[in-house]
Amino acid sequence: MKFKGKVAAWYWALLLIANGMAFLNLDYLKGRETELAIYIIIADFVLLPPVIRNYVFLTKDTLTVCFGFGKDEIKIRDIVEVKETRNPIAAGAASMDRIVIKDKQKEIMCAVKEKEEFYEELKRRRRKIVIIRREKKKKDKKVKAAK
Repeated sequence: MKFKGKVAAWYWALLLIANGMAFLNLDYLKGRETELAIYIIIADFVLLPPVIRNYVFLTKDTLTVCFGFGKDEIKIRDIVEVKETRNPIAAGAASMDRIVIKDKQKEIMCAVKEKEEFYEELKRRRRKIVIIRREKKKKDKKVKAAK
């Protein structure tokens, strides 16, 4: 079963800014078309693969995370914990709404669009997996009590 990866709006903005910066000062770029082309190719070489190849694939025995040029696998029988995180420092996903998948020796990170379906499918394959959801911020409405 394949779960599509999540790409946040900030990542799309980063991609657009990186490409748009090349055209910011067109007078400066006259005669430098080669440099401009090289810059765009390098920027897109780094930023586009996570958009194009971003998914989690579950088979009967393994969980495979494909992200950009990278690919990582964990045996489902070894998964101990699945935890939601919004750690901005950690790499490995094009969204801040990330999932850390831990086994006995390592951990990998991903971001999927349909998290609940992903969790259900993991639980179906191995019931012992602990799923830790991030607490959602509750908007407190201040209600003045009439005295």
